[in-house]
Amino acid sequence: MRARSFGLILALLLVSGAASAGTMKFQVIDADGIKVLLGEGEIAPNSDRAFRAALRKAGRGTPVILHSPGGNLAGGVRLGLAFRETGTNVGVAPGGSCFSACAYALLGGVNRMVLNGGQFGVHSFATTGRSSKRKPTKSELAEDKQVNLFLREYARSLGVSPDLIGVAEGTRHKDMKILSKKELRKMRVITDG
Repeated sequence: MRARSFGLILALLLVSGAASAGTMKFQVIDADGIKVLLGEGEIAPNSDRAFRAALRKAGRGTPVILHSPGGNLAGGVRLGLAFRETGTNVGVAPGGSCFSACAYALLGGVNRMVLNGGQFGVHSFATTGRSSKRKPTKSELAEDKQVNLFLREYARSLGVSPDLIGVAEGTRHKDMKILSKKELRKMRVITDG
């Protein structure tokens, strides 16, 4: 992705992403004798920094397991880009979930998996300050279109079918579309597991 266009779209995402109440924390855990980083909590605009700091301590090549209800959309994209830049494998463990902004973070994993019993879900993003009781303005609709175009290109650049963004767009923000293993494979969300 070109840096200039990415910066412009990221600015749009910052305006439209809701600030999260909590911040995702990364901690090293032992999963059956394998060291992994557990990223747990709501994704904040700066969760990529928390990940990079934790990875420096844990060591490059340490895989990440995500468990998050979502959070800030721009933060999810930034975290996904950090995963890709560092060559990190990312997954969702049994009993874990990766919803909303977390879904965009997971897409950045070099190898991505959602193990049996793990959940991956998407929905349309929420624009800060927009009331669901009123019809969106033309300007808001144009902004939404730009963000969705960016998300399609983001997905495509990571080897994921842009159809995933269509599924997200078609799911009301107050709902969550949990994708089946078959759907995850078809859209190339998962590369493993």
